[in-house]
Amino acid sequence: MHWFYNPDLDPHRPLLGVDETHHAIHVLRLRAGNQLLITNGKGLICTAEVVDLGKKSVELRGLTYENRPEPSPRFQLIIGPTKNIDRMEWLLEKATEVGVNSFLFCQTERTERAKINLDRLEKVIIAATKQSHRVWKPILTYHASFSEAIESITGPIYIAHCEEQPKRPLPSAYLHGTDATLCIGPEGDFTSAEILLATSRGAIPVSLGEARLRTETAALFALSTLHVVNSL
Repeated sequence: MHWFYNPDLDPHRPLLGVDETHHAIHVLRLRAGNQLLITNGKGLICTAEVVDLGKKSVELRGLTYENRPEPSPRFQLIIGPTKNIDRMEWLLEKATEVGVNSFLFCQTERTERAKINLDRLEKVIIAATKQSHRVWKPILTYHASFSEAIESITGPIYIAHCEEQPKRPLPSAYLHGTDATLCIGPEGDFTSAEILLATSRGAIPVSLGEARLRTETAALFALSTLHVVNSL
């Protein structure tokens, strides 16, 4: 059954947005009688049946509705974007599939990319949400500085970095079953000042192993580690 996304999904009258309508008619070529699923990305999921199709419209009949709770514990990623935006898009896709609640992009001292297209990245997240059949779409936000991103967080924070400072392996530092915000730096890592800032806010320095990982690899590895720890 095909999945669709509509952030304004009405539980009493299921509709598809313009882009999703075009996809249903011209790409998937749905027909009357076909069933599909629609989520608003905030826990609501609707099973609907196609009643009729026009050139630019799809008439649906709602069959079932269900509200699902947000996945817990909540995992967030604070990331310094990479120069090559394709690598960030890859991370958004894979992290959404693995399971993450929110992405917080921020400018760090060593960030080489001054601007990012949030609309484009949002589309990547939406596509991954549908592909992986998730009913809670990760939230994407942008902060002008690392300090601003850190100050927006409540709950445990873990900062991964490559400096020669005391660090704990992430699996042993993380408290099973709790929310977590993972801080992953850009190419060149966080600066000493940024690490100090994070730890002064209560962040726990962690190691992701002996190998030096790319930003997107480190983020996905750390996120996957938390999921594995919670599954044990």
